[in-house]
Amino acid sequence: MRSLILLFAALFLPVAAENVGSISFVVGAAKIKKMGQVAWKEARVNLPVAGGDQLQTGRAECVEISLADGSVMRVGEESEVTVQSPTDKLVSPTVNKGKIWANIKKLSKRNYDFEVTTGTATAAIRGTVFRVENTPADSQSTVMVYDGKVAVGPGGDIKAKMDAMKGERREVSGPTEISGPFEVSLMDWVTIVKGQQINIRRDGKFNKFKFDEKKDAADSWVKFNRERDLL
Repeated sequence: MRSLILLFAALFLPVAAENVGSISFVVGAAKIKKMGQVAWKEARVNLPVAGGDQLQTGRAECVEISLADGSVMRVGEESEVTVQSPTDKLVSPTVNKGKIWANIKKLSKRNYDFEVTTGTATAAIRGTVFRVENTPADSQSTVMVYDGKVAVGPGGDIKAKMDAMKGERREVSGPTEISGPFEVSLMDWVTIVKGQQINIRRDGKFNKFKFDEKKDAADSWVKFNRERDLL
């Protein structure tokens, strides 16, 4: 998977290459590689995280990063994430593989300050709790919303194709159901809200639906994050 982008309204963050937050919790022997360095080091609590830093987790490992405004991002097990900060108001983790959970603060005067990339889409959020998964093995990215809303649109290769077609992206008026799985290509904005999930394939086709919240709540990754969020 190449590039699913999620834009979230919520953060005021430092300039590129400066610290965007710090590690606030670690499970296992997760690793971090600071920008410009070759060696991986142990991810330790209170270690600053800056644009260009890379995070890597193995089985049963997790890294939590607290951002400048109190928002939180957690990198799940068997994941590889690169933290980017291309502007002084943007933090953009790239999920090369694996999963993240984010609890983004809602600040009415801040716009599009958190951006996640994984492979094929772009999404805009104004304060929300969500998770993103990138599974290269099946060439699919997933976004699930637990609070707030996310507007998902084309990104990466799909965006390039759309730009070549000189198409205009536009946000839909509200969440709508898709008639069948993977029958529509992601060429316009699609909104998902609490309790909804969207899966996007590398070819740009997607499936949006309501996930089973009761069943999902029993998932160990969800339980862990819900408990951490309460703290």
